[in-house]
Amino acid sequence: MYVKPTLLSPKEAAIELWGVYNSGTKKRIYRMLGDGAFNEIADKNNCPIIKDGNRFRIPRALIKAMRGET
Repeated sequence: MYVKPTLLSPKEAAIELWGVYNSGTKKRIYRMLGDGAFNEIADKNNCPIIKDGNRFRIPRALIKAMRGET
């Protein structure tokens, strides 16, 4: 049985959000992370984005909240 990971890399998050990962979605996800575009949604849903050095980990619950899933 495959268990989906709880924390996603930016690549995995882009695929979950837009269905594809290419140079455009790569730039978009990193720009959104850098600008703090996810911070308000993360705070409201109590799902902090983890930054460890230059790596980001995005909670799957945050992506679900952005897509309107429960």
